[in-house]
Amino acid sequence: SLLSLLFVAITLCIGMYGCGKESAELPTYETERKMMIGAWLEPANNEQAYTLAKEMGITHLFLGGDYTAGRENENYWASLKLAEKTGLKVLVRSVNQYPFLDQTDYTQYPAVTGINYWDEPFQTDFTKVAAIADTHMKKYGGELSFFVNLPPNETNANWRPWSADSNYQKYVNKFCTDVLSKITDGPKILSSDVYPFV
Repeated sequence: SLLSLLFVAITLCIGMYGCGKESAELPTYETERKMMIGAWLEPANNEQAYTLAKEMGITHLFLGGDYTAGRENENYWASLKLAEKTGLKVLVRSVNQYPFLDQTDYTQYPAVTGINYWDEPFQTDFTKVAAIADTHMKKYGGELSFFVNLPPNETNANWRPWSADSNYQKYVNKFCTDVLSKITDGPKILSSDVYPFV
C-alpha cells in the first residue's frame, strides 16, 4: 500500500542519513546485559505470527489487544501458551483499573514477566497507582515486574497529564517518588512513550 511505501521511504532516508557518520565505540560490560524490546499488543493468535515476532527481535509482548481483549476470551489464555512455546515474554495489561480486580496468579504462567497496570497516568492518578504498587508488592514481590508507562514529553498542549503548576520533569520526579519508591524488590522500570512520527 502507499502508506507502507511511504514508511519504507522514510526509514531508508533516516538510515541513509546516518550512514556516513562515525559512530562512537559501543560500551562493553563485564556481564551480559539484555534489553527489553516490547511490542505494544500481540500478533495474530497463531504460532507462525509469534515465531515471526521472536525472529524480529521482539522480547516482550504487551498482551491485551484485538486478538485477546478480555480475560474471558479464550485467545487470551492461548496467547500465553503461544508466547511460552515461542520464547517470548509477556506483560499482561490491566487497562488503568483501580482497584486492580484481576485475581489471576500470573506466576503460574512462565511467559508472564510482569503486569502493565497503567498507561499514561495523570498526575492525579498517582495515589491510585501507588496503592496498586503496594498491592503488587504484597502479592508478587519481585517475582513479576510492576510496569506503568508514562506519556511522552512532547504531548499535545491540550492534553498534559501533569498538574497546571508542574512540568514533565516534575511529573516524572513525582512518579518516581510517589510510585516507583513502593517497588522494593525486583526491577524498577521507568518507561515512557516516544512518538517520532506523530
